[in-house]
Amino acid sequence: MRAEFTRDGKTVTETKNVQLTAGQTSTMDFTAETIANAPATGEPRTTLIVRLPEDAKLYLAGHETKSTGTVREFSTTRLPNGS
Repeated sequence: MRAEFTRDGKTVTETKNVQLTAGQTSTMDFTAETIANAPATGEPRTTLIVRLPEDAKLYLAGHETKSTGTVREFSTTRLPNGS
């Protein structure tokens, strides 16, 4: 994924990769240098949580997302097990 935002008056572009399997949750933080992975429990729902500046543009798989805000969450149950 790619995030574009302004930090200290300068345009910043950061790219991070994440690989999830069915039922995993991962948090991508563009405000700090951390990536956390939580173990899967219950229904295999896959969730990606991204923290970034309010006005940042976020691209997933090369496509700009429509969501806004400092925390953006994407979730699916359509990822097959083992993917």
